[in-house]
Formats: sequence, structure tokens, C-alpha cells
Amino acid sequence: MISSYKIYRLLLFLGDIFLGIFSLFIVIVLKFGFSLNYFNLHLKYFSVVLLFFVFIGFLLKIFSPEKNFNQKEFLKKNLIAFLLSLVFSFIYFYLFVRTISPKTNLILFWLIFVTLSIYTKRKFAQYFYHHRQINLILFGSKKQFLRLINDLNNNPQLGFKVFILKDYEKIAKVPNPKLIILPPKFNPQKLINEYQQYLLNSMSVLNFYEQVFEYLPLDYLTEKDILTITAKERKIYFGIKRVVDIIFGFLLFLIFILLFPFISLGILLSSPGPIFFKQKRIGQNEKEITILKFRTLHQEKQNVWITQEEKEIFPLGKFLRKFHLDELPQSILILKGDLSLIGPRPEQTAIVQKLKKEIPYYSLRHLIKPGLTGWAQINIGKIPDIEGTKRKLEYDLFYLKNQNLFFDFVIIFNTLRAIFEFSKHF
Repeated sequence: MISSYKIYRLLLFLGDIFLGIFSLFIVIVLKFGFSLNYFNLHLKYFSVVLLFFVFIGFLLKIFSPEKNFNQKEFLKKNLIAFLLSLVFSFIYFYLFVRTISPKTNLILFWLIFVTLSIYTKRKFAQYFYHHRQINLILFGSKKQFLRLINDLNNNPQLGFKVFILKDYEKIAKVPNPKLIILPPKFNPQKLINEYQQYLLNSMSVLNFYEQVFEYLPLDYLTEKDILTITAKERKIYFGIKRVVDIIFGFLLFLIFILLFPFISLGILLSSPGPIFFKQKRIGQNEKEITILKFRTLHQEKQNVWITQEEKEIFPLGKFLRKFHLDELPQSILILKGDLSLIGPRPEQTAIVQKLKKEIPYYSLRHLIKPGLTGWAQINIGKIPDIEGTKRKLEYDLFYLKNQNLFFDFVIIFNTLRAIFEFSKHF
């Protein structure tokens, strides 16, 4: 049932490819008349540009109708994809293509394609919201599903109509399409023995969150679920990830070296004190590590959360924090192996001891190396309180369970996008 999301995404993906080819066809007809030779020649090179666009679009989730209900967010993501693709297309044609040199044609292509693509995806998103409805049966008591009910109410664009049932016999009365959500610690024996017809339309509440919301809610985690999060062997992945860390760490180190004289001088002129800030934090396997950053506060603080509104932050410090330039010295820790590029953000030692007592399963985030950025960082950002930390942990656990190289690339891409958009998450 949830797999229908993938079908809708595939339709939008293929739709944009078709619209791209159709837009190119219109451009050729307007410019050269009906000529298959010109069309085939241009298609050979424009296909590269089109593939780049759909790749960026996939990273930005513009092919996910359930993500496109917010019009402002929808337009912003699409325009980012088009602008990046436009820049790429100019670089590609003027540096690597000699057979054709489109100028007016390239601009005309993007104008037609942008118009058709945005209009089509927006209409599809509206159709998706108004006509696609899945009847969601929460099998159990309302008390067991309070968190889910609240999250669904906050996301009406997902298109779920909720039924709360306790009786198997009443399931048949709910019209199709329907999906049955089972509570934590549910005993499936009766479902397996007497109501097998509902098995294929059933899933645990945790799996539902994982597929729809892309995080693992602490409210529904059980000890058995923890094993599914931590059981996978990923030796090859971690080996490749270390190579990627070294490459990116070296690039960040070069930027650090280039900017070091200017940032150091700026800090010394802005505020008396050391250039760097050191702090003990918890790394992989509860190992204590020392992070290194450019100092951004007049008087650095220990064992407390710092917000962007902190009065002690001097003006240059705010600039460094906004663009995350204060993090550049941590490239040394990446090269050393204490940090990874992607992973849960490391927390202060004293605060970790408190969080472990107040938040269940908090220590699980220490099974992997902490990172400069992560899945929680781009979705939640910095929330300096217990409840915010719980929410971040839910995203960290999702990453822990689903980590792979492509997922890492998605996080890197969205981190860069968030930084340049001055996202509140950062």
C-alpha cells in the first residue's frame, strides 16, 4: 500500500523526462522546423542536462507528491533544481560540447521545460491530495496511537483517513484501499491463523513511520526493534565511507588552511582570547574526543547548550556560525578518524551523562562515529532542550538503521542547500 508512493514518484520522474524531451522537440520545431536530424543531434547532448536535472530533483524530493503540498516549499525546491541545472548546462555545453553551441535554444528549452514541469507536478500534487486516500486502520486502542494520530493530523497532505478498531470483523467494513497499522508488542497469532487475508495489508507502526516520516519514534520502539537497528554488517560500506571522509576531510583542511589567517585575525580583532575553542565530547563507543573549532563567543561556556541568540557571540562569530566556518578546524578530526563527515552530532560529555538518564536508547547513537552533519541535523537542527534532543535521536536512529553511501550523499547535498538557504535548521 505504501509502495504506491514509489509508483507516483516513478510517474513524476518519467513525466519530467518526457516533458524534457517534448520541450526540446518544441524548441527544434520553432528554430529549425520539423527536422528529426536536428532533434536527434540535440537530444544526444540535452539528455545529459536532463539527467542531471532529474538527479538533483530526486535529491530535493521534487518527485514526491506527498512532499509538494506546501506551495512555497514546492516552488523553492523546483527553482533550486532548475537553477543548478541551468548553471550545469552552460558549463557542460561551453566546456565539453563542440558539435552544437546552443544559446537561445538553451534558454528557450529551460523556459518551456520549467513551465510545463512545475505546472504538471503541482497539478499532480493537488490530485494526489484530493483524490488519493488510504483508509488507515489503527488496530488497538486510541491511547496506543496518540503520537501517530497527532503526526497524521499535522500532515494532511499524506492523504490518510484514520479508523481506530479493535475487532477483526469490523475491518471488512472499511472500504479499500486500506492499510492496517499494528501497535508495538502486537501478538500476530490470531491474525496469522484466522485473518490471513489482512496480512499483506498490515505493518507495524514503526515500519509505517520509517517509510512515511523517515524517522523512528521513541514512543513505539521496543527492545526487539533495537536488534533490527543494530544487527547489519556494513564492513564494505564503512571502508568506502572512510575513504570518502579522508577525501572530504582533506578538501576541508585545504579550505581551513586558506582561510585560517583571515579568520584568526578577525577573531583577535573582535574579541580578546584564544583563536580556537576546545571541548570534550562523546564519540564512537562512548570514547571521549576533543573537538576543535574557531572561537565564536567572548567567553566560551562548558556543559551548557549554546543557541544562535547567545549574547556572548560576537559579530564575526555569528557570521562564522551562519556559514559553519567555525567548524573548519574539525577537518583535522576527520582526517584523524575521530569524526566522520556524516553521523550524529557529538554532544558534550557532561550533557551526555544527563541525556542517557532521561532519554531511552540515547547511547545507541554512539555505535557509529559522530559527524559534522547528519540526518537529524538537516531535518531538526539545533534544539537545545530535552524534547528537541529526543526528536533528533529519532532521526539519528533512522540513519543508524538505513545508512548507506547514497543516503550519505543525500545528506551532504541537503546540508549544502540548507547552508546557502540560511535554513533555520542550521
